[in-house]
Amino acid sequence: FYAAWLVRGLSGNSVNRAFDAGAEVDDGPPARPRRVAVIGAGMAGLVAAKELRDEGHDVVVYERTSGPGGVWASSKARGGVAWGSTITSTGALNTTLSDSPTPVFHRENERFPHHLDRQQFLDLLLRYEATHRVFADTLRCDTDVESMTRLDDDRWALRLRDTVGGTVSEETFDAVTICTGLNKEPYLPVIDGQDRFAGPQIHAEHYRPDDVGHFAGKRVLVIGMGETSSDVVMDLVDHGVEHVYVSQRGPTWVIPRTVASVPPDHVETRLVHDGPMLHRWAMLLTGVAPYALWPILRPSRLRPPKLRHVFRILVLHHPKKWLLWRLGSINWTKSDNLYFAMETGRATVLRDVERLEERRVVFTDGQEHEMDAVIYCTGYRPGPSLLPPSALDDAAEPSGGPDVPRTARDLYKLTIPPDHPNVAVIGFARGQIGAITLSTELQARWWALLVSGRRMLPSADRMRADAA
Repeated sequence: FYAAWLVRGLSGNSVNRAFDAGAEVDDGPPARPRRVAVIGAGMAGLVAAKELRDEGHDVVVYERTSGPGGVWASSKARGGVAWGSTITSTGALNTTLSDSPTPVFHRENERFPHHLDRQQFLDLLLRYEATHRVFADTLRCDTDVESMTRLDDDRWALRLRDTVGGTVSEETFDAVTICTGLNKEPYLPVIDGQDRFAGPQIHAEHYRPDDVGHFAGKRVLVIGMGETSSDVVMDLVDHGVEHVYVSQRGPTWVIPRTVASVPPDHVETRLVHDGPMLHRWAMLLTGVAPYALWPILRPSRLRPPKLRHVFRILVLHHPKKWLLWRLGSINWTKSDNLYFAMETGRATVLRDVERLEERRVVFTDGQEHEMDAVIYCTGYRPGPSLLPPSALDDAAEPSGGPDVPRTARDLYKLTIPPDHPNVAVIGFARGQIGAITLSTELQARWWALLVSGRRMLPSADRMRADAA
């Protein structure tokens, strides 16, 4: 198998020949410089604007807040949602951008932190912008793009509103790049009895470590098991909460942020992700599992008797727990703070929430517990799409499930709307494991080449079939 895989890979530089067939390589100047709008000045907008400008296009960037940075911005007024102690779930080396590398060593030859905190990642973006002068004469802050209308000549008319003065205007572009991101609107699941619960209910967006004292001595329910949930649970336990109950919907493999002295995503290679899905999972299990389990077994982490935590979270809390093939759909959480919180005896993982009562929460396995507050660590949604409505909007729920944004499910290569080939949505594609910055940069480069005419798209029908 490996001999065949190596021959195929080395002979063609890719195993996806169908995708390569649509590429037209041209090292000359852009075939057709265009006027392109970029909506959003966060990480995705920054990278998209840079790649488009490198291709020689006339770029205008619109940002509804007072400055760039997106969710990593320094204040809520600027659109930021990360608090100061937030750190990336992926390693610093895999979170950087290819032409603006993160300094791995300090001058004193001290190791650079394995993960970037909010300020370090924001500094990375600002340094990238300053190095390449991405927003020079292109960024228009305090400008909200309210809608986009397709004209008869296939160009786009953007309706713009000045968020300070309130004036409304319109501008026309040959192509539009939507970089509004995945984290635009907090997602709150609909749970029976939410309106009857007497205690406070907040989303993780509104949680701040400075306010953790409000939860001291209380019983708190945390819904969700991602990195944010794991960090919030540990923070609550460290600041005197009486007990934290964590609601888990599906099986989750909780692994440390740092294993064998490196972040887990440092074992990522093309060898892991090329080939059929069975091969990918075999490589992940043999490559990642030893790195994940060994630190857990060490006395400095969890003692072997405490492996029941791992087993419960990974297997027992799955409604189809005895179907081992379901391991192919597990979630990954790269923060083992949850395990340390459980070791204190003041954190418990339970099943999904069935309903909320005035002071009580009922779970799907029949358990009931008194609660004083609820924190939703349930992620974000991209918000309403700026794209015109289509027949897809009235279709039944696609097979991707409710956790995948509808906009992303309907995009060719998670980037191009089949009905609008001169529009790209940058920032929805992400690796199974690894930083979103890498996939965003590749999206932006491909999009810039498409606008230039150096790459070609298949027919709309072919793109729809591929997305489906």
